[in-house]
Amino acid sequence: MYGAFNGNDYTTLMDLIKIRYPESQAVTYAGKLINFSDKPSHSGFLVTDFTTEKLYRFAVTEQYDKQKEYPLHFSEEEPVVYSREEYIYRASGFLDDLKRKKFLKAIFSRIKKVDFDSSQVHQLFEKLCEEYPDAFVYMLSSEKLGTWVGASPEYVLEKMGKELYTMSLAGTKKDESVAWTEKEILEQEYVTKFIENSLKNIKVNNLKTIGPYDFHAGPVIHLKTDIYAETDLSSLELALFLHPTPAVSGLPKMESLDLIAEHETHSRSIYAGIIGFYADQNSSLYVNLRCAQIRKNAAYLYLGGGFTKDSDVEKEWEETENKSRTLMNIMDKL
Repeated sequence: MYGAFNGNDYTTLMDLIKIRYPESQAVTYAGKLINFSDKPSHSGFLVTDFTTEKLYRFAVTEQYDKQKEYPLHFSEEEPVVYSREEYIYRASGFLDDLKRKKFLKAIFSRIKKVDFDSSQVHQLFEKLCEEYPDAFVYMLSSEKLGTWVGASPEYVLEKMGKELYTMSLAGTKKDESVAWTEKEILEQEYVTKFIENSLKNIKVNNLKTIGPYDFHAGPVIHLKTDIYAETDLSSLELALFLHPTPAVSGLPKMESLDLIAEHETHSRSIYAGIIGFYADQNSSLYVNLRCAQIRKNAAYLYLGGGFTKDSDVEKEWEETENKSRTLMNIMDKL
């Protein structure tokens, strides 16, 4: 997983990250993405894989220089892409197992490949910032992970002092005029209850919820519940405790993770992992959704759908197609 290397120009080995928090200015850092366990820190920029077994921290090693060229890093391993027919086949087996085991919910994901000129990735980042002011937008290019870009609407948590904010975001529809189905309402309720009960178990104070209500995230609409509490626990401790929520894994949580591992033949890598800034008492951490891995001539979009016993695999395919438009609508404008 290496970018182009020219002689002794060590800037070619530099990793790069661009980040834009909602309603803020974009910033760019040059440095190295390092294993968190190698050099833990009380604050920094965090990236994890889906299961949080792999944690990385972005270590800034030099001031970003607009005049320098920072070549992109590309993963040598091509992500596994399902055709529509293969997705239907695999999703049907996933749904059958979910019903047999009587799970309330589980997430089945896939990867969609689209043509994309990697030289436009910086433009894609800038356009995402412009089009989605309420999203967390990033572009990361590193030797360890390759190049990724995303625009996520979903917090893992935000913490300011003792005040904690998180959210339950589940259920998806494309058309505002279409009513929410019982399946989607229950799907969102499962996530909300899981987060509420998890926070009660660690004895947070002043727990309250607001919602659910319709939340527009680019070309799709979700059901969202805002969740507030107070706690002295550190941001990182809380994030690793809550994640992955049923919004990206399922219920029961651990059994759903096993079901995902059994049926998904691709690696989720950092899709649906944690990404963002953390400090003990001041953090903004997001779920890495609506993201894509970039290779030289293609973008690989990571897309998930929430399955319950009432799911229809054809409709779940359509939901992932709708979610892909978050990035593809912007790619089409470049």
